[in-house]
Amino acid sequence: MAAGLGGGCSDAAGTLLALNELAGKPLPQGHLHRLASRLGADVPFFLAREPAVGRGTGAQLSAVTLLPYWYLLVNPGLPLSTRWVYENLDLAGLPGPPATEAWDPEHPETWVRNDLGMVAVNRFPELTQLLAGLNDAGAWCQGISGSGLTLFGLFRTREAAHQAGLRLRRTFRGWLAVARGLTGSEPDMTWEHHVWTI
Repeated sequence: MAAGLGGGCSDAAGTLLALNELAGKPLPQGHLHRLASRLGADVPFFLAREPAVGRGTGAQLSAVTLLPYWYLLVNPGLPLSTRWVYENLDLAGLPGPPATEAWDPEHPETWVRNDLGMVAVNRFPELTQLLAGLNDAGAWCQGISGSGLTLFGLFRTREAAHQAGLRLRRTFRGWLAVARGLTGSEPDMTWEHHVWTI
């Protein structure tokens, strides 16, 4: 809860899909998308089950294809309210997102950015040390998920992510896990359920 991983929004999306399935699928995808938009900013994203760029409030989605990145997730267990993060976000000072077509999957360090993450870092400056620790452990790039407080590092292989987690575990007492991200090009969704805690 309050980890910045979209738990509540994914539950809402799953409930919408399940209810539609149980009712014999009376609602088309567009109608489900409109309902999801009214439930929460990230709910439409979880309806699609593929990587996407969200614009506006999150309902305008553009699908993207990614490499099979491996993520080391790091959560220090600090208390941070999503509402507080949004209340302290300077909307006027935010840069626009990069164009979807300009994204290079080979260079995530050029587009991994989370404006909400800076609010979390301002509240908890010690997060800067954790981000530096991910970098020192060999992360391709690193950032903060959602409104926080789960940090992540991208790695090219599961072994590299796992070794980085073992290295951080020597001094870090929070929650650590390794997961593989979706690519948008694979029909097999079994990787969704592969999470290894460290």
